[in-house]
Amino acid sequence: MTNNHPKKEELDKIIKSEKNPDLNQSHLIEELKKKYSNSHIPYNLEGLINHKNGHFNDAIQNFNRAKEKLVNEDNNNKDLSILYQNIGVSYNKLSQTENAITSLIQSIDLNNNNLISLNLFTQIFLEKNINFSKNLKKFLCNLMKLQYIEVDPISAKIQNFLAENFVLNEFLPGLTISKNNGGLKTIEVNFEDNFEFELLISVLTEGLIINHFLEENMSKYRSLIMRKVLEEDTAFLSNKYIISILLSLSRQSKINEFCWNYSSEEKEIIKKIENNILKNNYNNTELLFFAIKAISTYKNIYIDKKITSWLNKNKKNLPKIINEEYTYIKKENEKFLAYSKLFLSKNNNDQVTNKVRRQYEENPYPVWTKMQLHSKKLDVKSYLNNQLNWFDNNVDEIKKPNILIAGCGTGRHAIQTANIVKESSVKAIDISSTSLAYAQIMTERFGIQNIKFKNQSILELKNNSYDIIESHGVIHHMEDSEKALEVLANNLKKGGLLSLGIYNKMGRKEINFIRSFIKKNEIEPSDKNIVWIREHIKNSTPEKIRKRLILSKDFYSVSGCRDLFFNVQETQFNIRQIKQLIEKNNLRFMGFTGLSKTHITNFKKLYSDTSLFDLDCWDDFQKNNKDFFGSMYQFWTQKFN
Repeated sequence: MTNNHPKKEELDKIIKSEKNPDLNQSHLIEELKKKYSNSHIPYNLEGLINHKNGHFNDAIQNFNRAKEKLVNEDNNNKDLSILYQNIGVSYNKLSQTENAITSLIQSIDLNNNNLISLNLFTQIFLEKNINFSKNLKKFLCNLMKLQYIEVDPISAKIQNFLAENFVLNEFLPGLTISKNNGGLKTIEVNFEDNFEFELLISVLTEGLIINHFLEENMSKYRSLIMRKVLEEDTAFLSNKYIISILLSLSRQSKINEFCWNYSSEEKEIIKKIENNILKNNYNNTELLFFAIKAISTYKNIYIDKKITSWLNKNKKNLPKIINEEYTYIKKENEKFLAYSKLFLSKNNNDQVTNKVRRQYEENPYPVWTKMQLHSKKLDVKSYLNNQLNWFDNNVDEIKKPNILIAGCGTGRHAIQTANIVKESSVKAIDISSTSLAYAQIMTERFGIQNIKFKNQSILELKNNSYDIIESHGVIHHMEDSEKALEVLANNLKKGGLLSLGIYNKMGRKEINFIRSFIKKNEIEPSDKNIVWIREHIKNSTPEKIRKRLILSKDFYSVSGCRDLFFNVQETQFNIRQIKQLIEKNNLRFMGFTGLSKTHITNFKKLYSDTSLFDLDCWDDFQKNNKDFFGSMYQFWTQKFN
């Protein structure tokens, strides 16, 4: 008997014994258990083998036994996290959702960098009808703070839960907020162990509010706090829960780029408070803190010339939290400016390109801070199979793929691709220096090293040979989309792969309604006008159009709204046009991405399996399923050999 762990050779022998009829795998495992009686590893290996063979209940028993052994070892949290991960994966295979969620929560609590557990939890949470238990709500509050999560869809589900089940006036003192009433009332509430309140703070602080009800009612609360600042009601403002709301509203305003509307009365209050700050009328440091933070829920005080000048002059007398925040933001802005200068490019003679560049220089898009990374890198075939619900395998194995992201924006897509594709080398181009600066900063933050960014137009590409080119949401913003696609195809190796995302004319009727209104009324894309058009949509457009538009994430930020409604150049396509463009450029259609198994099943009820690659069938199908593709077609093609 020994307390040591099995050697790698011993484990490999057991794993390989599955294919060797002369070796009894079960016997070998039992021998290993006896030899290493205090080790968790033989039980974990047995669990993995049972899981692979579909014996999920047996696997769970093995993992639990391994867990018992590990507790008695000098274990570390990472090992224990992996065991809980394995239990969660097996429970998920048995469709025991609650047990799977519980195990995955334990796994992530032990190691919040366990990407397998994080990714599976996210998948289950988003796909299943989950009971928001006290334990889950507590966990979600911590989860939202992590960097490696797909924050927007998680936050959206939490926001829907809060809007449907959480009447805000039960938790927020000073204001009655419900779906039927927006009046004022002071109430006393005990917030201890109130995870609904913590969830509210989490969604305000960590991601974009994309729930109309929450936006409307938190705007009312912002207004109340502003009035309490003007009244110098420190008794109300110093409540720790009010401070939490104030800080989270300030953060949310920065995330949504100050797109929430406010009244003329609020505008006057802002002027009065700002005047009090600039005239040094706040002798009380606490009240000065409330005044500055309240203003920061309405405007970006750190780019306002009057306020920043005052902050620089009064730095020694600033509240500590304001001083630290201002110092940090100044450094971040300097870094951003330095990177922007690195990627600076002169305007050219193409007026449309210059206008598009100006738009994304002023409003880099999309604005993002968090992203789910992949736990395992994939070869090219697996990468494609991960996106397509069908795959014909007519793709040669590509080792060390050379990838181009054509029109990378703020870098999210490029970072995702570089993170997941094995041994890839990624070049990402864009025409906006500020977007590229944003992308470079985020690349460093996520530790991605296989990307190089360059300020370059698609039309400036010089017949380089790429294995993969991905261009999503780009060529439809170019004056000559057909020429852009031709250039991309020419820069692709024979047998190379091209992924495109282009606007679907049939899916953009509501957006086109607003775009026509903007064009007719000659509304310029200023921040003020973007705030106004949001209110116009909410209050003065037909109900059917309003309902569709407020479901779009882009509706809830300034840069999103500008991209959605004010884009200076936009070409929209139908499937027949896609077919013509593909054929013209010697490409073959490989399939649409982003379609669920239900979508494919509905299609197959009318057409054969081979019709999945037939764009004529898809065109016919869309005529009776107008909302099927949403506002954008996303698909893969391959260049013929």
